[in-house]
Amino acid sequence: MIRRKNNLIISMKALLTVILIVLMSGCSVVNKITGDETAGKPEIAESNDGKEEPSAEESSNISYKELKVGDTAPDFSAKTLKGEEFTLSDLRGRVVLINFWASWCFPCVSEMPEIQKLYDEYSRDELEIIAVNVGEKENKVEDFAKNNPDYSFNIVVDEEYLISEKYPTAGIPYTVIVSPDGVVVEIFLGSRTYEAFSSAVDKNLDI
Repeated sequence: MIRRKNNLIISMKALLTVILIVLMSGCSVVNKITGDETAGKPEIAESNDGKEEPSAEESSNISYKELKVGDTAPDFSAKTLKGEEFTLSDLRGRVVLINFWASWCFPCVSEMPEIQKLYDEYSRDELEIIAVNVGEKENKVEDFAKNNPDYSFNIVVDEEYLISEKYPTAGIPYTVIVSPDGVVVEIFLGSRTYEAFSSAVDKNLDI
């Protein structure tokens, strides 16, 4: 009986370890542009809606640069689901958290309450949050937002990967913290807690 209990405890610990690893590692995805798994290129998965792969000629015209801490955050313009248009460089003077996610990615969805808590704790003069949905159709993202009305941070649909191509990653969730002067100061691959995010924000606020 004791041996059975010990085996059960060991099995439960192993299962919890596997779950933790999955949550922290994020969703490993395949390169939407080239179909390969070359390091330094954005390995973004196709959504269930499916998209045709670009031609070899189109792919060869796309250049990629792995983003590093200390780089200037690549600029982009977008419209949120709320209909508000913005340009990243116009947000200078505050910390910006850019989170790349998809509704099919369990670690992405599981960290959203942490991101919302962060959004609630800081003023818009201190922190702006942009959640970039990767590769899904707008109506699907809108349905997700309607089913999760507690998430009030900005959601952007990147169906054509125009933003994601500027922030190449091996998986999602992928979060980039941008300082008030527009520099990448933290990069998180995999889900994180409120404490991890807030620590990165606090280090870059003039407080």
